[in-house]
Amino acid sequence: MCLAMPAAGTISVRRGAAMWQQYICWSFILLSGYSFTLARRPLKNGLIAAGCAAVLTVVTVGFMPSESIWFGVLHLNAAAVLLSCLIKPLLDKIPAVPGLIGSAMLFALTNQLPWGWLGFERWLIAACLPGGRCQPVLAGAAGPDAV
Repeated sequence: MCLAMPAAGTISVRRGAAMWQQYICWSFILLSGYSFTLARRPLKNGLIAAGCAAVLTVVTVGFMPSESIWFGVLHLNAAAVLLSCLIKPLLDKIPAVPGLIGSAMLFALTNQLPWGWLGFERWLIAACLPGGRCQPVLAGAAGPDAV
């Protein structure tokens, strides 16, 4: 696996390191989502997280312009909390187990979107084009090399 770095060319990343990074991100997002249900003032918490994310962007643009953070996990958390505040009455009506199953299915379906695919790991359903359209992958195909 190779990651593109704008200032330093490309660097090689071991598969285990990438999985560890993903595990940390998933854990952070899962805990943030769980804590939303426990918050007394989720809107205030979302606004504080959004403010911290904005400060993070300003600082990285000012001090590390080649590695600016425009939308990181803190930005995601703030956006998720603020959007969840809008639909909280609807979310409160969804039972826990179906909500967990639905969330896991949506995660599995959209996990590969940054790389242009719908599906989970090597089980890909569709290739997504830059215009937002997705084309089904042939039956039995597994992975970007199969299309």
